[in-house]
Amino acid sequence: MPSRINKDSASMKEGKYSIFVVPKQDVSKESLDIFSLKSPNGRKSLFMSTIQGDLRELRAYSDSYRSWFIGDVIESDGRLWIATEFDPIFLALPYLKEGKRVPLDHLILESRITDSPFLKNRLPLVADPIGNADLNVWKLNDDKCMEYLSKKVKAIAKVLSENSIHIDSTSAEGFSKSSSTKGVEEHYLKYSWGLISDYIDKETSIQLKSHMNIITDETTTNKRRSSSSGEGSSKGLKRVKSAPQEDYLSLPKETRASLPQNSKQKALAKSATGSKNITSFFSKK
Repeated sequence: MPSRINKDSASMKEGKYSIFVVPKQDVSKESLDIFSLKSPNGRKSLFMSTIQGDLRELRAYSDSYRSWFIGDVIESDGRLWIATEFDPIFLALPYLKEGKRVPLDHLILESRITDSPFLKNRLPLVADPIGNADLNVWKLNDDKCMEYLSKKVKAIAKVLSENSIHIDSTSAEGFSKSSSTKGVEEHYLKYSWGLISDYIDKETSIQLKSHMNIITDETTTNKRRSSSSGEGSSKGLKRVKSAPQEDYLSLPKETRASLPQNSKQKALAKSATGSKNITSFFSKK
């Protein structure tokens, strides 16, 4: 754990201490450079730069009623920050989509992004250089970009499938033991596409879905609705509210009196002939 942290995020100023899990080779003993950047989907995320110049995304694991005991201090901020590998291409894509033919360091003013060796190595996979290489001007190549993102989606889906990762409560819905392997793979692809979509803008996400021929739940629902509109379907049928056909409490007195009596009831009625009602003893005289 470094002795000093350089951070500019308000979300980490609640307490005096913060606990991080960071690869030892990524940080120095002196400091940890933490900063926030706006992701393409609009949310702010925390990042750290490694001593090699690459970026790591910081994801917080939090639980209710959690604190840290640090020496003789109780830190109420019980979050655990975990540094994960991050592809800076995701941060560069929105700038490249603007189509401005200017040097990359003029297009992206955040030097932590442009200085990343990872970005410099991967940029040719999504964009084409324009003019002299020394100018560092790039133009987004849609075909390359879709292919690059597709490989990421497939790589995630492969890991989830090989490890039989349980995704959610609906992951097994519609897939029995006899279900085709293709159907399960398509489900993992759809889920992985959703994960990648958290790091790209909506337009690119839709474009990627179309490129990979991924069918979302909405489309599947529409298909099911159209298939059920044929002959013998329940479309147009209304649920009939079940209720008693007669109100037995509102039967007329004649009907109540005319109800058949058994032998025991007849004997009681005969013995009560000529007797007074119990309420007559309490009436005023």
